[in-house]
Amino acid sequence: MWKVIFILLFTLSFITKQGLAQILPKEIKAKINEIDSICQSCLDAGTNNFVDCENIKRPKMDSILNVVYNELKKEMDPARFKKLKKEQRVWLKKRDANYASYTAKIGESQATLGAAWGLEADKAMAVSSDSYFIEQRILYLLKKISIVPYR
Repeated sequence: MWKVIFILLFTLSFITKQGLAQILPKEIKAKINEIDSICQSCLDAGTNNFVDCENIKRPKMDSILNVVYNELKKEMDPARFKKLKKEQRVWLKKRDANYASYTAKIGESQATLGAAWGLEADKAMAVSSDSYFIEQRILYLLKKISIVPYR
């Protein structure tokens, strides 16, 4: 009798974890689409503050990235997670360097033009590019969730 109960509990826990791996990516992708829609609605509203519209997306994408990363942390065996952690640190440095490079170009552009003409659009593009960079990382990590060997 105890063997049957043990097998049922083991199977239930395995199915639950497999279900998480299948559901989480779909939920995350739906959330990304929702955030894109909110950002687009802001832009469509005719506001002239493009930076504010793009700033809606970036912190939310960062939050999603943290959720996905922490899910992998919980589900991956320690050795594989250690490798992912190193990879994530390299990616973070690259993300920061890309953003710094883009904002430096904006500064050069402003100095050359001598005016703020187009500056807001350039800033919005910098934030948008950063959000896209984060989104691509999220999608990359989501692929890892579906192939994680559970503890």
